[in-house]
Amino acid sequence: MARYQHDCDQCKPLGEHEEYDLYFCEQNGSPTVIARFGLDGDYLSGLPVSNSGVLFVAKTRAIAAGLLAPNATDLRAEVERLRERERRCKTTQEAEAVPPLRVLQEICAYFGMDTERFNRLQAADVKPDA
Repeated sequence: MARYQHDCDQCKPLGEHEEYDLYFCEQNGSPTVIARFGLDGDYLSGLPVSNSGVLFVAKTRAIAAGLLAPNATDLRAEVERLRERERRCKTTQEAEAVPPLRVLQEICAYFGMDTERFNRLQAADVKPDA
């Protein structure tokens, strides 16, 4: 159930994430993702800026729902972001305290692969579209 009023009858709900209600919408053949976060109609939107954060979550859910086609470039960018986050951790304990399991699961759903296959690709450092 959405927390905030949404006035577009063409939008398809993608659930909630943190304080956001997520939607996929395709108007006039132009798809987009939306993250609504305020009672006054406040929102974020746009596929071109959906490579991180809540819009990335909305995009992965839209792909998992079959509403949007996947893009291998996005997967590689997210993997690099996670690797960089891990490199910035000062200790192994710190790195393990922030496990990217939820992100990993959404990435796997994004490409329709199970976690085990993703781990094998990562271990071999194979590009998903190779």
